[in-house]
Amino acid sequence: MVDFLKTFQELATKDRVYFKSRSKNLDSMAELGLTPMLAEQMLLELDVCDYYKGMSQEAGDPSEEVCEFGVNHLGEAVYIKLTIDKKRQKALCISFHIAEREMQHPLSEPLEEET
Repeated sequence: MVDFLKTFQELATKDRVYFKSRSKNLDSMAELGLTPMLAEQMLLELDVCDYYKGMSQEAGDPSEEVCEFGVNHLGEAVYIKLTIDKKRQKALCISFHIAEREMQHPLSEPLEEET
């Protein structure tokens, strides 16, 4: 997972993050007051303490490995699912939305609200 996150962030810095165009993602970004650029910055700031679960295979495409994270933004837990398109060497964000369930962070203390 550490190598995955490092590679993801290197690819995102070199090029950019490609967000899957899903209404849930777009609606949550709007509700949280985030532009895609601000959401991308949050992804570049992810740390191992934000790890939720994975590495696992994406349900729709078993050839894709995904890793899941959770962050706190303005008092809201945000669920993030990332993958790397290995063929094109692109950083992909599959999910970026308000969490629908509580997330445990096995490598961190419980999330505290950002100030």
